[in-house]
Amino acid sequence: MTRKVVDGYHPDTMDRKPATELQRILWEEGRAQSWLVRRTGIDKSTMSEYVNGLMRPGEPNRNKIALALGRTDEAEILFGPPRSMTINHQTKEAA
Repeated sequence: MTRKVVDGYHPDTMDRKPATELQRILWEEGRAQSWLVRRTGIDKSTMSEYVNGLMRPGEPNRNKIALALGRTDEAEILFGPPRSMTINHQTKEAA
């Protein structure tokens, strides 16, 4: 089942855009992240970080994902830059 994205939004969930190109492709193809985990052998928590744009895969995993999706020619463009993550560090002042 192939789905269509309208102006970057899912027609049945118009409230959110896919976070990444990988998420958009999975959604359009009606595939779940778990399917991609089974096809690639990549750990599910690692795959979640890739799908949500929190981490970029290295070349070996990028190639596994592209192969599983049948998009080996697009391996380099499947993954945009990782999302910036802000970590708040509390500092203690010396007394």
